[in-house]
Amino acid sequence: MSSLAVEAFKTLNTLFEQLEKVGFECECDGHSLAFDLPDGRPYLLNYHGVTHQIWLASPLTGAHHFRLQDGHWISTRGTEDLITLLETELAISLS
Repeated sequence: MSSLAVEAFKTLNTLFEQLEKVGFECECDGHSLAFDLPDGRPYLLNYHGVTHQIWLASPLTGAHHFRLQDGHWISTRGTEDLITLLETELAISLS
């Protein structure tokens, strides 16, 4: 398993734990993470091994791809990181 895969799986598992702590019901198999907004709209995050990215499907902002840079999962569309995007969309703190 590549070091990027290991980092992605760690990130997904950490997000699972943090989201559960703030009240989201999540499903995580180590490779993907799924949870719903209170109104039922679904989020899905998973590691895409071919591109070495974490992919996010957000019901609010659509599809996002993140690559690991300097210890942070940064959007391929800009400079926003995965954690910041989730905190903004969910109006919570994940730290």
